[in-house]
Amino acid sequence: MYRKRCWWRGNSFSIFIDKLYEINEKLGDLYFTTNKYEKAVYQYEKLIKEYPDNLRAYYKLWNIYEKTKNFQLAENTIRKYIIIDPIQGNCEL
Repeated sequence: MYRKRCWWRGNSFSIFIDKLYEINEKLGDLYFTTNKYEKAVYQYEKLIKEYPDNLRAYYKLWNIYEKTKNFQLAENTIRKYIIIDPIQGNCEL
């Protein structure tokens, strides 16, 4: 779970942010499994914008680009993934 830092707003706001993250990720997963790739890409990009160090969203986005044979975007996405976490990125490739 990725938590956006909102210490000044209190615990209830932080929990709300966590739930929004979960909803966006699950929605992206649902779109992916139902082959609605454009909508899934939108959800994962939204997660990455809010949580730039979110490796799961990068990985899922990479899977979509691979599946749709958009290899240039897939390569760009996985490069960003590796920049964030070189050890994890090289292990999963």
